[in-house]
Amino acid sequence: MMSKKKETLGRQKIPMRNRRETLQRAAAC
Repeated sequence: MMSKKKETLGRQKIPMRNRRETLQRAAAC
């Protein structure tokens, strides 16, 4: 849980809606 919170803080710049698209694009690469 702690690690997930840290990731959320680091990705706070990315909107929640765009976060899924970013993760999918990163996986596609």
